Amino acid sequence: MEGSNKRYSWIAAVLSGLVCGLLGPLIGVVVVLVPGVVNGTSSAGTRELLQAVVGMWPYAEMMFGVPGFVFGCCGGLLLKTLVSRSPSTKAIIFRAVLLGLALGAAVPFWLLDKSWKLAGAYALLGAFSGIICALLVLWLLCSIRLLDLTASKPIRASK
Repeated sequence: MEGSNKRYSWIAAVLSGLVCGLLGPLIGVVVVLVPGVVNGTSSAGTRELLQAVVGMWPYAEMMFGVPGFVFGCCGGLLLKTLVSRSPSTKAIIFRAVLLGLALGAAVPFWLLDKSWKLAGAYALLGAFSGIICALLVLWLLCSIRLLDLTASKPIRASK
């Protein structure tokens, strides 16, 4: 059973890395581009937004995809460990959000180590993307039964 558990941990890590490495940069691109298009909500504006997202996503992927994958793998392993130690589902979700916030904010600092001001500007965007990715990973791993949220039970007060 121990070897099987290790295998499932690595499957969870790789899936988490793929979600964060592929969708994290996309979330960042959408968050950056949407406010500029919201003012002009015509069909032409929507078409321009989609063209811009498709055009910018490969560049964001080249910059932030690999660190997103690496931090996503680490986050998947940590999340699998945290689920077994969490007292309730709310605590698991809260910890996943905190984990996504921390790891997502760290992604720009991995890449932009010489430009701290630029990395700091992208840290907020990375944190937002990290939170969304962490919740997506939590949902995905629970959906394919690599995480079992029903195993966590609320702590009861002793008499």
